[in-house]
Amino acid sequence: MSRAKTPAAPRRGGLLHHLQWNIPIGRQLSALYTVLLAVTLGIVGVGVYAQQEGFLVQNTADRLAQGAMHVAAAAQLPPNIPDHGRGFPGEGGDHTGQPNESDPAHLREVLIRSLSGPDVSVVVLDLKGSVLTATQGLASTGAPAPDPLPADHITAAQAEGSAPHWLVRRADGTRQVVVLQAVTEGGLRAGGAASGSNRLLVEQVASLAAADAALNQLGLYLLLGVLGGTLAGVVLGRVFTQAVLRPLDRVADTAAAIADGDLGRRLHLPPGRNEVARLGQTFDHMVERLVATLEAQRRFVADASHELRTPLTSLKGLAEILVIGAHGNNPQVIEQSAGAIRSELERLSRLVNDLLTLSRLDSAGDTADLPAHHTRTDIGPVLAAALTQMGPLAEAREIDLVQACSGPLWVMGDAGQLKQVVLNLMDNALRYTPPGGKVTVRGRVDGSQVRLEVQDTGAGIAAADLPHIFARFYRGDPSRTRATGNSGLGLAIVRALVEAHDGTILVQSALGSGTCFLIRLPLAPTVRPTTADTV
Repeated sequence: MSRAKTPAAPRRGGLLHHLQWNIPIGRQLSALYTVLLAVTLGIVGVGVYAQQEGFLVQNTADRLAQGAMHVAAAAQLPPNIPDHGRGFPGEGGDHTGQPNESDPAHLREVLIRSLSGPDVSVVVLDLKGSVLTATQGLASTGAPAPDPLPADHITAAQAEGSAPHWLVRRADGTRQVVVLQAVTEGGLRAGGAASGSNRLLVEQVASLAAADAALNQLGLYLLLGVLGGTLAGVVLGRVFTQAVLRPLDRVADTAAAIADGDLGRRLHLPPGRNEVARLGQTFDHMVERLVATLEAQRRFVADASHELRTPLTSLKGLAEILVIGAHGNNPQVIEQSAGAIRSELERLSRLVNDLLTLSRLDSAGDTADLPAHHTRTDIGPVLAAALTQMGPLAEAREIDLVQACSGPLWVMGDAGQLKQVVLNLMDNALRYTPPGGKVTVRGRVDGSQVRLEVQDTGAGIAAADLPHIFARFYRGDPSRTRATGNSGLGLAIVRALVEAHDGTILVQSALGSGTCFLIRLPLAPTVRPTTADTV
């Protein structure tokens, strides 16, 4: 004996699945806001810091280069700048310390004295990189000694219009910016034509202690800004997220209450156009439809049980009469009992068939889950077949049955279901039309529709009952009782089948003037003849 396989449970993910389905959405969104905001502010802060650092370094380098340019451009031979008795290493001069006007070291002296400062060291080199004069030769300065120059920097500095600069980090952690440029005694090479023939390399080394202090303060402000902005974003995002998700909590609570049997609960969210408002409106509408469906099902089950109980009770009583022999072997009584049993069985069979038809229609959402083949069909022959089938019943009840059909009536539908519609309407008309009355079936084309009418000369339907006659088991008129053999389901089946054919059905009636059922179906498109048909 084989065992049915139990469906495998869906595979669960790892940590990500746990976080997604076990942590409240509000916290997930808050975490997402926090990460995005912190990353964004961090990127902005790093960008601002890097831009400011580059600006300070470049500005310092440009300031040094421009200063050297101005000093060299202003240097004229022979100058008369005293050195206060202090000579320069490698330079010529008399014993008084005054430079010789024709001494080429004059430019070096001007550069050293003018460009050196507490945070700036200056080195003057020849074109090969050999040191000629340095700030360290000035006793009044305490600037640190510069590092030796790389050969590629010396080469780059001699290019036209070039003043390369680079950063150097000292052993004590401080940073310096180094600027190297070529000058002549008439000005920088980049400044135009040289006015002299002495060409030198000027290396300026400036401390970035002040810039680094400003950058450190800026970095602190940016860090505080990132932390403060992230914290504010988390708090505000949390408040906003809770406000947005609060209606979803109401949806969950309301759904749980409805599942527990409180069918009167609704959300009643304020109207709006966003997703939450639309969800609330759709949820309330869904619950209304669900409650209506449940009520209809309860009524249907109760009515069906009541309808089935009557013939079953009658059959039980008749069977007991035959079993206990109360008929006294009277053939006439036995025949009457058998006829009654047959009548009740036919009535029960019709009721069961109607219930089965409605069940199939309901399972297809009122689109007829019956075997249907919608093809191009002429209703004329369908009406004729229905009248032929109902003719003996009309004759037995002394009712005149008339057909008035003009031309072919082409529709897209199922001939069997359309015939069932006509038969149900004709049966209903014959049941409530007195002897000597008339039932007329009409069919004609009305614009883009086919118009069918089933009209009788019966007692008619009260205006209060007209809106309900298509409801299942509805009998408003006292004449429409179970004594007629009607189950109260025929018109419900008719409407479902008509709507399955994209049609509509209306009823016009008044007490004492008969009833007319009007059906409108879409006219089928005209079929154009093919070449084979015309040959």
